[in-house]
Amino acid sequence: MRTPLLIALLALVSCSNTGGPGIQLDSKLKPYIPPNSKFLAGVDLDKIKQTDFFQRHQSELDLPQFDQLPKQIGMDPRRDLSYFVISWNGAGTLLLARGNFAKVEKTEKDRTRDLVFPSNSIALFGAAPLMQSAEKRDGAISEDLQMQMARLPKSAQIWEATTGIISPNQLAIRSDTASLLSNISGFINGTGVAVTLGSGVALDAHISCISEEGSTRVHDALRGLIGLARLSTKDNELDQLKIWDAIKVEKQAKEVHVTADLPAALADKAIGILKASTSRLR
Repeated sequence: MRTPLLIALLALVSCSNTGGPGIQLDSKLKPYIPPNSKFLAGVDLDKIKQTDFFQRHQSELDLPQFDQLPKQIGMDPRRDLSYFVISWNGAGTLLLARGNFAKVEKTEKDRTRDLVFPSNSIALFGAAPLMQSAEKRDGAISEDLQMQMARLPKSAQIWEATTGIISPNQLAIRSDTASLLSNISGFINGTGVAVTLGSGVALDAHISCISEEGSTRVHDALRGLIGLARLSTKDNELDQLKIWDAIKVEKQAKEVHVTADLPAALADKAIGILKASTSRLR
């Protein structure tokens, strides 16, 4: 029972921050953002690699999918990628990456199926309609998304922002998680999440709701999930109990705030638990 609850809670938080002075999109990638984006997420790999947390968990954060990319496009993400952004418009996803792509073979630097290199430092990957939109270089981000991003801590190396009501059916998530989210998704009209890595891990998230009744529903649902997760955790699993206790959920008017500050020792335990949970789901 613990694994579905853990995954569901992480999905809620990750689809859901307060702080400042705000996230700024990478200047080289911003012009390629499709103007109708409902979701943006960014990962600053260069900054992550400088943290103590990454140095301790480099092997665990090394995704096996990375092994295939050098063979497919002549690029090593571990070495060549610096920063990437994911954009979603409700129908399709576009990946925008900044890095060093000068060594990519000439055949790959021309247009392939859905991979384009506008320059030696930029790569775009996605469906044809999104690629065409991106190559127009309008780079117009909606005011709602800009507002969500402006509230995220600038120090965050991992972040996301959404605008509008998004149905769980539109997301590529497990059916049990989608079922849990469906009870509250209609009350949510904007989210943001910021994860800051250092020695430990800090989470700062906000969920904007359509009404105070909606924020109450979301608040109670999150608190309920944490309560159930804590009750289903064995008494001798003290580290996991501490992780649940570190997550704070507060309601203020039409918003719900989720925060957590895990020191190094507890952050190390958390990534071990998540790795074990993920391996059991495969």
